[in-house]
Amino acid sequence: MQAVAAATMLPTEPSVQLPFELPSLPVAERPADSEVQWRAISPAYFEVMGIPVLQGRTFSETDSAASAPVAIVNQAFLRTYLSRQTAIGQQVVIGRHEGPDFANMAREIVAVVADTREIGLNEPASPTAFIPLAQVPDRLVVFMNRLMPMNWLIRVSGEPLAFSHAVHEGFLAADDDLVTSNPRPLAQVLSTALAQQRMQTGLLALFSAATLLGAIGLYGVLAYSVAERKREIGIGMALGAERGQILRLVIVHGLKLTLTGMVLGILCGLALARLMRNLLFGTSATDPLTFAMVGVVLMLVAVAACWIPARRATRVDPMIALRYE
Repeated sequence: MQAVAAATMLPTEPSVQLPFELPSLPVAERPADSEVQWRAISPAYFEVMGIPVLQGRTFSETDSAASAPVAIVNQAFLRTYLSRQTAIGQQVVIGRHEGPDFANMAREIVAVVADTREIGLNEPASPTAFIPLAQVPDRLVVFMNRLMPMNWLIRVSGEPLAFSHAVHEGFLAADDDLVTSNPRPLAQVLSTALAQQRMQTGLLALFSAATLLGAIGLYGVLAYSVAERKREIGIGMALGAERGQILRLVIVHGLKLTLTGMVLGILCGLALARLMRNLLFGTSATDPLTFAMVGVVLMLVAVAACWIPARRATRVDPMIALRYE
């Protein structure tokens, strides 16, 4: 084992978001109605997780309940709220109105660390503040453990799960009441965070294949319909119709059929939109741009399906077309 740390929450997993204040800033520069991701960690957390410390110092064993309150923020916090200030030495008050358990005292920012995806791999890095676990009131730790058990992070060399039994025995040796459960490598945590993205990718592939099959089917039906009208086209040309008129007539007929199908499809799509609402990220289930793009693709396919065979038919000698069976 190379290093051990503890944390209330892991990156990409459920988190606590709290309001905060920056009393050391001029009043005009203080952010209003702002919130920050709140993390309570032990001193070796950044070492175990491999998160670079860009400025200042990390927490140490001396950062206890009896010492001065301190905090560490990430780059996103610095960019968002202290872009024109030096973060080190600034004061931050986190959760002033959340009750005494959050220790409504001014904390000195002692370091800035690199960003991590705290709330999800598909979300940009959020402003985050880390505080020493030793400075969190015991009653708050007990309360949070009931909701989200404390995470113990252990950096090892070799297969991570091979150490799970030794870790379990170590906890029991320290205290019979300590219970360890759900040992997992960090790769599994990230895999769980990617599960929704994998499902969304699968659905996207499925719907893309369905759209492609629909386009192929549309092309086949319209192309066959135009080919069946080859005799009709030959008669029209024999009676003096121009090629442009024939093409326009065939394409308009095909577009009418396509528009009818599109209207019915959009109505069905809107009716089923509620079922898709929770499976989408970055767009709504009734996103007009998505519907418009699908419609444009199908219209282009319909035009090609009508124009290509109709153009071929108009190039055939009318007498040959009239003899076509």
